[in-house]
Parts: sequence; C-alpha cells; structure tokens
Amino acid sequence: MDIIFISLILFIIIIEGVAQYFIQKHIDMKAQYFLILGLILYSVVAYVYYHILRRGQKIVVATTIWAAGSIIISSFTGWFLFNQKLTMRMAMGLMLVFVGAYLII
Repeated sequence: MDIIFISLILFIIIIEGVAQYFIQKHIDMKAQYFLILGLILYSVVAYVYYHILRRGQKIVVATTIWAAGSIIISSFTGWFLFNQKLTMRMAMGLMLVFVGAYLII
C-alpha cells in the first residue's frame, strides 16, 4: 500500500466521522445547517473514494479499510461526544472488525 492510498483512506474516514457528528447534531438540535454540512461532507467522501478506485486500488481492500475505520471512528464519536453507551460486547465487536480488516490487507 502506498502513502497516497493510506492518506486518502484516512481522509475519508475522518471526513465521514465528522459528517456523522453533524448528522447526529442535527437530530439532537434540529438545526438544518448540521444536516446540510453532513451531506456535503458525505459528498466529499464519495468523490475521494471514486479517486481511490480510479487509481487502481482493489475495491475489497479499499472498502474494508474504509468500513473498519468508519465503524471504529463512529463508535468512539458516539461514546465520547454523545455519551452513547459502549458495552463490552460492542468493544469486542470493534476488536473483531479491526482484526478482520487486518486479515484483508
């Protein structure tokens, strides 16, 4: 894996995490601008993902790393920023996600 691929995947994972944050804020506060910001950021994620695939990266590798990173980021976002409960079972699931992604790459 090259540094550009890793950088782009990390970028979309972070941007998707921020988009999820804005969408949750919209749900909590009913402020339209949070929803709009979330949707704009998801558009950025799609655009960057398109370029990742266009560079010749295998879809199974790109999607697995992206999905695993997104699951981990969204779980911690919910836990830290929105005080959503993270059970031991969920934590074990996150560990399995991490191990599964590692086995794919």
